[in-house]
Amino acid sequence: MASDLDNIKTRRSAILAELVAGTTPAGESFRQPDIALDGQNVPMVAYRLSLLAELKQLNELIAALEGPIEIESIALG
Repeated sequence: MASDLDNIKTRRSAILAELVAGTTPAGESFRQPDIALDGQNVPMVAYRLSLLAELKQLNELIAALEGPIEIESIALG
């Protein structure tokens, strides 16, 4: 069973794939002025901005769940 962190990373990957492809999961192009979501027309700009906002939230959540990373280095010579 996937952990919560794995599920969050999966959602982040799905958003990134959608943004890179330039299409919605239903195959609608980001070049259209509006898209239909759940029977309502949504401006494409608003849809893309919502994806970017969700991506930012997911990145912050991932950083919080993974916690800080401590790197120790040793100088040789």
